[in-house]
Amino acid sequence: MYNAIAAGHEITLETAKEILLAGGNAFDAAIAAHLSMFVTEPFMASAGGAGFAMTYQKGQCRFYDFFCQTPRSKSLHGPLDFNPITVDFGTEQEVFHIGMAAAAVPGTIAGLFKLHDDLGSLPFGELIAIPAKLAKDGVELNYFQAHDLDLLAPIAKASKEGEAIFYSNGNKKVKGDLIKLPQMADFLHFLEEEGSKGFYQGEIAARVAQDSMEKGGFLRREDFEQYRVRVSRPIGIELLSNKIQLAPLSSIGGMLMAIVLKRFEKYGLPETLKYTAAFLQDHRGLMEAFERETNLTVAGDDSNLSSKGTSHFNIKDKFGNAIALTTSIGEGSAYYIPHTNMQLNNMLGEAFLLPEGFHNWKENVRLRSMMSPTMILNEYEELIFAGGSGGASRIPFVIAQVFIHLLQSKMDLEAAIKAPRMHFQKELLNCELESLLEDLRFKGETKVWDELSLFFGGVHAIAKVGDQWKAVGDSRRFGVGEVFEIN
Repeated sequence: MYNAIAAGHEITLETAKEILLAGGNAFDAAIAAHLSMFVTEPFMASAGGAGFAMTYQKGQCRFYDFFCQTPRSKSLHGPLDFNPITVDFGTEQEVFHIGMAAAAVPGTIAGLFKLHDDLGSLPFGELIAIPAKLAKDGVELNYFQAHDLDLLAPIAKASKEGEAIFYSNGNKKVKGDLIKLPQMADFLHFLEEEGSKGFYQGEIAARVAQDSMEKGGFLRREDFEQYRVRVSRPIGIELLSNKIQLAPLSSIGGMLMAIVLKRFEKYGLPETLKYTAAFLQDHRGLMEAFERETNLTVAGDDSNLSSKGTSHFNIKDKFGNAIALTTSIGEGSAYYIPHTNMQLNNMLGEAFLLPEGFHNWKENVRLRSMMSPTMILNEYEELIFAGGSGGASRIPFVIAQVFIHLLQSKMDLEAAIKAPRMHFQKELLNCELESLLEDLRFKGETKVWDELSLFFGGVHAIAKVGDQWKAVGDSRRFGVGEVFEIN
């Protein structure tokens, strides 16, 4: 039987493959792969991060929401640990805030244990062996992670621990240099013994809460103790006889994708992207538009936040199970969880996500995210696609374009992922490659990118065409894919 993996890093993929070869299922492999990402993709994954997972088992999809939660109380009396950092993206600069007051309640560890409790088949101790070894031995920075370090160097250097991990003799590490997280290995063994309670109800939560209180943050012990993973059904819509399984709240990416897929044939993709982009910060309008376009209803809280830096992977096993998982730490807060070598997220520190200003978030609500792990089932409820992407606000729009190429244009998976993309932002239609504009009738202002760019996300995906499985990692973000057989 065939197994398929598509991921954002070659060692993340290899970790998942080793678990499958050892007899584990897709969910075991996903847990081990995600833990390995703490080392292989440290700017996107951490015990201090959060995520979503779409799972497939026995013809049914389920959505696991382990995204960040806002603190249960908010005191603005006294100084806050909330510091601006400028990140230079080359074409533009963006200011983020880091520090304890930028951190929301992380969900990653709770999410991985929930997946293990519900769907895992191997002991947790077997799943930490590879990640723990990687943390001790180190992983070489590849081109993409070195590029991320270039961008996020101000955050990496903002704490002594970050500087110790990502710098050597005062010089920023470069491609080929080792990243080691020796305390992470001990932390994983601690989790093996104590489970998620050790993180959320034990000494780790107590220490983070104490640091937050002393340094000027919002997180408290009860924020960790009350955190829960949410499991729900995905949003289901039909497109060309296929059943698209989209992320529900607290993702807003699923609703955005639904609108794009319902409108593009009638209005054209550029106008559809322009129409849908208006809802990025108008979530009430988004819900109304979603209900109009799909005749479905959706309910949720009033939060208006979403995540930024992300990574994604997909795994299908020989038993027919599959998982699509997307994770994020934002840019990172520069506060490192004691004795883990991993930093907390900075989800409360991004200005463009807070239209009412900093610290005006609602207490004790799930943050919303663009992250959109997605699956497609055929008319017989069989899985034929699992995928997702990084790319902040572009995520749902770039995944939708891959769907359109696959299902309407009948491209194979590799061609669909490599095809030039477009994205509407700031009253400007961004297009990859001049050739894409030739087929458009859009009359507004456009910007042409002269090459495929990570600006347009990184859609890593697996898909079945006929009897053959394909796995493709998006070259925009140096993704990798592999299909292999296990008897």
